[in-house]
Amino acid sequence: MAIYHLANPNHYVDPETYRQRLSICNECPERLEYSKGNPLRKLSRCPECGCILSLKAKLDTEECPLGDW
Repeated sequence: MAIYHLANPNHYVDPETYRQRLSICNECPERLEYSKGNPLRKLSRCPECGCILSLKAKLDTEECPLGDW
């Protein structure tokens, strides 16, 4: 994840896209298995790439490693 993009709001997705991405992550079977079924928390990580989901989902430069968004 290009962390330096977090400092530039021009690389942020709109709020609705952000919510949709987090919703998809919250229902992801791989993430649910990894987190023992717990809902997303602020520092929840993707089990596939290790990124913090609340940050990764915010950036227009990022994609789900499973191709879900």
